[in-house]
Amino acid sequence: MLCKLVRHFHVRHFQSTQHCSTEFSSVSVDSISVRQAALTTKRDALRERFDDALELKTGIDRRRTRLDAALRDALTSGELTDFRSSVDSSCRLRLDEQWIDDRVEICQKQLSALMNSILSSSEATEC
Repeated sequence: MLCKLVRHFHVRHFQSTQHCSTEFSSVSVDSISVRQAALTTKRDALRERFDDALELKTGIDRRRTRLDAALRDALTSGELTDFRSSVDSSCRLRLDEQWIDDRVEICQKQLSALMNSILSSSEATEC
């Protein structure tokens, strides 16, 4: 009895692997090469964007170094500390503002979807 079960399993397994290999062989080489070309294009675009961002960061760092040197020469240490604190606070406030704006937008979309759902369900019950 056990031999029959094992034999049955092997036959089923062989049939399923044959089916899988048939599926894979039906995928055309052209569709694979088109997909590969699309992915290569995306990769190249991302690499270019990364290089641009790296160049921007380098320029910003260079300007920041020059600005820090000029500020150290022009301001006292207390004034420089206050200036840096106000710049950091301003950056945090802008990030917080963006986060709040994003949350409001998400909530508005959810509210709109909820209203549409309520309206469509009330119209369905009226019929």
